[in-house]
Amino acid sequence: MKKVITFIFLITFLNLFAEEVKEEIIAKPTQLPGMRGVVPNLPDISVVGNFYYKLSTDKEDETKDKLVVEEIETAFQGYIYPNIRADVFLAMHKHDEHVEAEICEAKVYFQKLIHNLSLEVGKIRINFGKLNKIHQHHRSFYDQPLVLTSFFGEHGLVAEGVNFSYVLPLHLFLQIDLGAWNIPHHHQHDENELRHLEFSLSDKTYTNKIWLSLPIKT
Repeated sequence: MKKVITFIFLITFLNLFAEEVKEEIIAKPTQLPGMRGVVPNLPDISVVGNFYYKLSTDKEDETKDKLVVEEIETAFQGYIYPNIRADVFLAMHKHDEHVEAEICEAKVYFQKLIHNLSLEVGKIRINFGKLNKIHQHHRSFYDQPLVLTSFFGEHGLVAEGVNFSYVLPLHLFLQIDLGAWNIPHHHQHDENELRHLEFSLSDKTYTNKIWLSLPIKT
């Protein structure tokens, strides 16, 4: 009888302890990405590889029946302070027989610089159109649209500078973006890419974008 009472008491105690832990977990707010570790908070780190295996009957093809690694990219992303986020993308690209290291993006985003004003500074994919802002490895398809490649090169429109975003205090959503950039001259890898330079932006460039959203009542 004593064993039964002891067993019931133990089960009751464990159940109460589990409920307290559950309530504590629910009450604890979800941490932002990059701030989920212990101090010092480590960023979210990811690695993406772009490689292929080529089957060919061409005996002169140097990549015949070989695994070719075209690119390896590492991303470090996270909040370095509440409302301040940093994103760094480092990559190793293979061009012919040469391997080049490159900083694809390195930016700091101040979400609330002052009231309704945010700031993005660093080497950034400019918010042009709908796709250029999205990092290439975050898209749901492999090949970049030809129009972006033709006008801005194989890496899209990437520049060093600042971009201010201000949301006007209205009943509708109206955001104005103003950017000042220094776009470096594209490094060419072959003769075909040289033709793209005729359309590419370079040196000092300024951008402006207006976002407008109206509620639709049904």
